[in-house]
Order: sequence, then structure tokens, then C-alpha cells
Amino acid sequence: MPTAFSPTPVPRQIFVAPRGKTGQWLRPLLIIVVLAIGLYGASLRQQNRPRADKPTPARGEATSASPVAGGDIGATLERIRRGERLDFSHDGSIFENRERRLPKRPAGYYREYVHPTQVLDGPGPQRIVVGKQGETYYTADHYRTFQRIDHP
Repeated sequence: MPTAFSPTPVPRQIFVAPRGKTGQWLRPLLIIVVLAIGLYGASLRQQNRPRADKPTPARGEATSASPVAGGDIGATLERIRRGERLDFSHDGSIFENRERRLPKRPAGYYREYVHPTQVLDGPGPQRIVVGKQGETYYTADHYRTFQRIDHP
């Protein structure tokens, strides 16, 4: 016989979702979320896919878009000198040098221009950055590395 001081055993219960209502919406919701993530990832891959109408250079082959590989950026430099801009949002905009890979200068000192990548539909990773005193830098990898292309 239990005394006033002995606790009554309470059965342990593991949380179990109620049947019916939770199961009705949880599985379709998970399916929708997984499909949405998959479609988003596919759209990101599609944006950087090479265009079918332009040949993709072989690995290690020089491209005409890379001065490092002996290519030509003269047309882009001439376009910049003429003051012409391409229809990309960053073409001719202020380059903030957030990565701090170029010499430190006051805000608004550098401007960036798109050097089109021939095998991509969009602007691609290539840029030319020009300082107010004419110093000119090229990046093939969207600001990771720079090569000075003017002769100081």
C-alpha cells in the first residue's frame, strides 16, 4: 500500500504526433520544399552553362578573352576609352575594392567594366578595373586575382 511519501509511478510517454492531421500536410510540404530546392539549384547551374552556339575552348587552350593566355582585350579597352557601356548593371560602375586586392584608394577611385566571356550568356567573371590616374587591372576570376595591364 503506497504511503503519503511514496510517489506514484508516472508512465513515460514518447511524443507521438496525432494521427491524421499532421501526416496530411507534412509529407506534401516536404516534397514541395525538396522540389523547390532542386529547381533553384538547377536554375543556378543553367545560368553559368556555356552557350551551345559558341565553341568552348579546350582545357589549357588560350582564349581571346584572357590577356594572361595571350588573348586580346583591346576591343574592351577601346570601348572603355570611348565611354561606351554594355547592358550589364556593373559595367562602368564604381568598384569598391572590398576584397582589398588593389592598392587602397579613396571611395569612388576605381571603376569596373565587363570584359565579355565568349562562352557565357551573361557578363561572366572577367572584369577590367580602371583607376582615376589610368592604372588598369584585369581579373579573369571575378576579383580573386588581378593583373596590372597598363605599363606604369
